Amino acid sequence: MKGILVALALTGLSLARGQAEGNLLENGSLKEGDSGWVFYPGRDNKEFVDGRFETVDDMGALMIRMEAGPGSHCWWSQDVAVEPGADYAITVEARSPGSDHRCYVLVAFLDDTGKEVDHKMLITISDTQAISPKQITNDQWRVFDSHFVVPDGFSRVRLRLGLGGKGGGEAWFRNIQMEKVK
Repeated sequence: MKGILVALALTGLSLARGQAEGNLLENGSLKEGDSGWVFYPGRDNKEFVDGRFETVDDMGALMIRMEAGPGSHCWWSQDVAVEPGADYAITVEARSPGSDHRCYVLVAFLDDTGKEVDHKMLITISDTQAISPKQITNDQWRVFDSHFVVPDGFSRVRLRLGLGGKGGGEAWFRNIQMEKVK
């Protein structure tokens, strides 16, 4: 009995310190391929981009490949129900080799019709378009994390894993999590 009370007390303590709930994303582990995820190839220059699920190091990954060309902007996304005023944590493992591109994670706030009203940039994984010394490159897998608070009036967000630019580049994402912080 004493062991159960200690376990309950420790569980309550970890939740009080900001422990996150379970993953709110459908198939964030990518064990089911790209199920639950939508690829947007951009409005222009679709022939220069490719987005697909691949297995890398025995793990599933969402990939975006962009050839050098006139420029494009594309992403993988998933819409998620949220609570106004609540804090959410994002964690993703990613890498982005290439030149003249920007790889990022952002959250877009959706109105009742599903239209993006506003957004918040959460993570810059790679930005080779920035002026030195602010250029960021990440050719190797690395874990990135961030958080955001949902503004009043919004009950849905769109998590975007994106790539944009004029040069050739790739973006790889895996182990994607979005959790409500208690």
